[in-house]
Amino acid sequence: MEVKKKPVTTTWGPTTKAVHAGMHENTSRSVTTPIYQTSTFELRENREGAEFANTIEPSTFYTRWGNPNFAEVESVIAALEGAERALVTSSGMAATATLFETFLQTGDHVIVPAAVYMGTEQLLKHLTATKNIKVTFIHNTLDMDEWERAASVPTKLLWIKHPQTPLWPSPTSVKLFSWPNATILKRSQITLLLHRFIPALLSGELI
Repeated sequence: MEVKKKPVTTTWGPTTKAVHAGMHENTSRSVTTPIYQTSTFELRENREGAEFANTIEPSTFYTRWGNPNFAEVESVIAALEGAERALVTSSGMAATATLFETFLQTGDHVIVPAAVYMGTEQLLKHLTATKNIKVTFIHNTLDMDEWERAASVPTKLLWIKHPQTPLWPSPTSVKLFSWPNATILKRSQITLLLHRFIPALLSGELI
């Protein structure tokens, strides 16, 4: 199985990254990556199947595990965000559930804005019942003292959304948690999860 070499994107601007960062995922001769409308991909030989079985997220084996289109989008997002990796999910709630299941263990404490998305609130209630997760809701999200009080007990995750949905009250300012203001994050080793909503024509969410 051929190993694809990823391009160096550190010197690229955002426009170049958006166009070229994921092109190494395009193994066809098409200038624009084809849309792969298939659930499975052909294995040329048994050895290839064995290699895929030991590969994390193979992009041309089974679409639920990976797909060249998904892989290209993930590469572009990671390059634009300056991240090591990105993961594309079918919805914002799928991403939220994945992160909660990854980071939270039985009895952990989570801090979230009171104006959190309803689906996220319902998921946290489910985790409270099934994993004894403790949740503190912040009502005045621009008040750093309220965040500090919530974090006075051992806390695993701090969840914020930016920008907040316009009709919801108490928008959370990301500046509250940027250096040098993020004392609760540094003091308590709390993991910050930032839920970024992308409005207008490019509809999507980054977490």
